[in-house]
Formats: sequence, structure tokens, C-alpha cells
Amino acid sequence: MWKNEVSSVFEKFLQSLNDGERERIHTLLMALKERGPFLSRPHCDTIKCTKISNLKELRVNCKANPIRVLFAFDSDSVGYAASTILSGSASINLAG
Repeated sequence: MWKNEVSSVFEKFLQSLNDGERERIHTLLMALKERGPFLSRPHCDTIKCTKISNLKELRVNCKANPIRVLFAFDSDSVGYAASTILSGSASINLAG
């Protein structure tokens, strides 16, 4: 099993979602915990053209509002939710 850590801001974002969206994200976070950086499409993809070589996104399909959760694993194999969540056309800063 891999370790996932999320910020309090990310937790607050999760609480702003409806039950179905939260459940989909939770399911993918559990898959990420099981497979770590080896989780692949269609649930996860690598972000290209970035200075962060191991930056990836969880791809959460929520009807009219697709959600992308950016994350990276550090050298200790701990997954961290990155500083931004993409939700539809809006981005939410998760720093803090």
C-alpha cells in the first residue's frame, strides 16, 4: 500500500462536493493508495510539459463537471494532492 496525504484545503473542497462526486474521488484515492504511481488510464494520467517530472492527475468523471486532482509522489513514496484541482472550467488553489 502507498500512503496518500491531502491538505485541509483539499478536505474542505471535498466537503463542497455532492455525495456522488465525493464517492468517485474517494474511490480513485483508494485505487491510488493501492497502486501508487502505477495507477494508469483511464483513472490517472501523466501531466506533460511541466517542470515537475512526476506530476499526475486523477481523472474523475462526474457527468457535466469533470474533476482533475493533481498529485505527485515524493521520494518516500507518499502521494500528495497538488496545489490545484481542476473542476470544469474553474481551478481551485489548494495551497495552505
